[in-house]
Amino acid sequence: MSEFVIKQVMRKCGELHISAKQLAAETGISVSTISIMFNGNYEIYDVTESKLVEWLSSKGGFEMDEITTKRLNDLLDHIEQINDNPWIKGKRRFAKWLGISYPTLDKMLKEGLPVHFITDVDAYFFNKQEVNKYLLEQ
Repeated sequence: MSEFVIKQVMRKCGELHISAKQLAAETGISVSTISIMFNGNYEIYDVTESKLVEWLSSKGGFEMDEITTKRLNDLLDHIEQINDNPWIKGKRRFAKWLGISYPTLDKMLKEGLPVHFITDVDAYFFNKQEVNKYLLEQ
């Protein structure tokens, strides 16, 4: 995640015409650490990352979508493993669970693989038991 945060900071500094020295003053991070980050070293301490996230948030420039999506997907993976949830949301996630490629899944769907599509949220849901039954009958 550090690389993403640093790239967001660099982008925001460019938009606001903020120098490394000014960023250091605003975040409490040393100028040398900022220079090292801006030169491609994305290995930073959690404290430094927290300060950068706080600074980005204060400037209204932190795009959470990518991070939030990754965290939610990780959480869903974890919940599926713990609870052995009978449902899997999403075609890519289901293809991964089944151990097949995305194009192969599309082909299987055209051939009748059971799926539940919820139009309100534009999402595919697969029931593992239904799929197992379908595959065993083929």
